[in-house]
This record gives sequence, structure tokens and C-alpha cells, in this order.
Amino acid sequence: MADLSSLNTSLFFTGATCGDSSQLEELERHVFVPSDGLITKRSFNYHIRRGKNLVLVAKLSDMSSELVGYSLVLLHRQSARIYSLAVDPRYQERGIGKGLAHYTLEKIQARGYTNIHLELRQENSRALKLYESLGFVSYRIRHNYYGPAQDAVLMTWRKNTTRLKTRLPSRERVALTELKLNA
Repeated sequence: MADLSSLNTSLFFTGATCGDSSQLEELERHVFVPSDGLITKRSFNYHIRRGKNLVLVAKLSDMSSELVGYSLVLLHRQSARIYSLAVDPRYQERGIGKGLAHYTLEKIQARGYTNIHLELRQENSRALKLYESLGFVSYRIRHNYYGPAQDAVLMTWRKNTTRLKTRLPSRERVALTELKLNA
């Protein structure tokens, strides 16, 4: 599992409450850029209250109120989409993201979902490596998704599938290979 030894504490994962929404919004502003369309406190409250989607949080302990990470998963009829996963920049590179991703996958599967999708910036090599280590496979590039010359890599994960065939055209497959080699 994730290396959390440098935290000198036990990490705690749980579902978010409306009382977490201010910290969730603050974390969103620290991790993502405004042009991505930041999630607001109101939107977090909507997803938490609605109960259909998953809003999960990482805290330093079960007694702590400080959030160090979160994930938002949109649940559809036959698939789940990891819409967002973020770790406070002060706590990055400590395995929290990997632990939170594992916890998120467990919760998605507990709801009966076996097809999981996400997209991330092509230049986000750390996140790409994380998701690949969890069994996600890149299957498409969405050009200019985040803005001009800011492409997204679409990834998928399926339970009990060890190898998925990519559907990338050869030009995009080369771009992904170059991205992995340059990371």
C-alpha cells in the first residue's frame, strides 16, 4: 500500500459531510486552476446531500477535522467516473493520493461498479503513473480538452481485466509513449 511513514500519524478515509464543504472548496482552489472550472462549496454540498455520487475525504486521523485530500466520483447507470481526486500540496509525495485512490476504488466497487473512467491532463505525469499503477489504461487523447494545446488522456479501469486493448490511433499512441518516456 501507500508509504505514509513520513506523516507520523494514521491516515483516515471517510465520506465527506456538509461540514467539510468549506475545506473541500479551499483544497480545490489550492490544487486546480480556475480555468478548469473549480468545484464550489455549493456544488460539494449538492453532491454530499444527494447521496448518489461519492465524495470521499482523507484526514490525518479519525480525530482530525483537517482534510488533506478528497475524491469526487460521479456514478452513472453502468459506469463510474472519477471526476476529481486532489491532495493538499503540503502533503503531496507521501502516498496519500495512492491511498485515497485505493479507498475510492474500493468504495466504487462496493456500489457494484466494475467500469471506471477518468480523464487527466496529458502533462500530469505523476497522476498518469499513479492511475496506471492501479490498473487504469489510457484509451484516447481528447485534444484541447483543457484549452488550446492542453490535451486530456482518457483512462479506463475494469474489474477482472488485466489487459485492455487500446483504441488510440497510432499518432496518439506515440504521444502517450513519448509522455511515459519523458516522465
